[in-house]
Amino acid sequence: MTTQSCVIFLSDDTVKTGLNKPLMLQNIMGTALLSWLSLSLKEQGTSRFFLLCPEQYRDEALRCFPSGTEVTATAGEDASDKLHVFLSTAPVEEKEVCVITQPVLLLPKSATPDFRNAPVPTRAFAVVRRALMDALDDRFSFQDFFAENGRPMTDRDGWYSISDAEQLADWQAILNREVLCRLVKNGVEVWDYRNTYVDADVFVGKGTVLLPGTVLKNGTVVGRNCRLGPNALIDHAKIDDGAEISNSNVSGAIIGAGTTLGPFANVGAGTVIGKHCRLGSGVQVKNSTLGDDVTLYSGVYLSDCDLGAGTCMGANSVTAHYDREAIHRTVVGDNAFVGANVTLVAPVTLGRGAYIAAGSVVTQNVPDDALASARGNQSGKKDWAKSHKVKP
Repeated sequence: MTTQSCVIFLSDDTVKTGLNKPLMLQNIMGTALLSWLSLSLKEQGTSRFFLLCPEQYRDEALRCFPSGTEVTATAGEDASDKLHVFLSTAPVEEKEVCVITQPVLLLPKSATPDFRNAPVPTRAFAVVRRALMDALDDRFSFQDFFAENGRPMTDRDGWYSISDAEQLADWQAILNREVLCRLVKNGVEVWDYRNTYVDADVFVGKGTVLLPGTVLKNGTVVGRNCRLGPNALIDHAKIDDGAEISNSNVSGAIIGAGTTLGPFANVGAGTVIGKHCRLGSGVQVKNSTLGDDVTLYSGVYLSDCDLGAGTCMGANSVTAHYDREAIHRTVVGDNAFVGANVTLVAPVTLGRGAYIAAGSVVTQNVPDDALASARGNQSGKKDWAKSHKVKP
């Protein structure tokens, strides 16, 4: 069925299932069953949800609904009054609403198999909106009302009941394959359907290649013509066109177009990486910004750092930013060069075009185009870089 409004009863069935939280909040590939359901409903036109849910699960349940939808949640004694208001404010042309009383899963009709047996009903119903509103004015049993007045949705419509954790496990491969097939239809190349996992709310652009072991989660957005994997875990991130990520983790970060990352790199939350950067083996970056054309060689560790465009950092260089009382930032100007095994002790600023000799521990600011070395005169040798740069 296609309706704009849906009522979901999320009951506490933990005693029955033996699980630590309701079945509707259990994960399939790291995403709650309720999220899979609400995303499928949204794709079929549902934009308004009424959630009846125990108070202790309310916040977690609300996070399962996609952006762009209206959600009314309640667990109190005034649930009937709020439901009446929800139904009365539905579009006038909406004659029926969808009501879900037990855990179910909804697949697109294109994904449902050919049926040879009788339809299998679920506890999802199409209910006449006016009839439900009238019933709310009196004391009544929801279960009896739906049995008498609801039209149960069946597997013929793409609806399937979920009763235990074992069934959740059975659906994992089916849901994942459906997501991957949808991506392939939109021009994405998938190498291994059994070893690539993508959440339903992830977007992947045309021409992108997903190699074995790739995992895309939590609303990640991937541009065109990227190459992800093997063994890339990307969680709640934005990957721009043409980026390549190999054997690496990206979480809560933005990776610029044409940037290459890995292998065995880790980019953490709050990081924004510019275009055409190169981050080598074992690099770790968090809460930092990198301009365009930055190069980080193997083993670099950056935290709370701002690197200008064209900067190069040698192998195993690090930023030290914590002094037991506060976190300080490191700022590096455009086209600076930091040698291997350098430690930048924040707060410190390196000027544009500054050079830092290998093995140095930098504790003072370095002017533009200056050279800093070891623990000597780190105020810099004036104009050293200008006179030693190789002419093109």
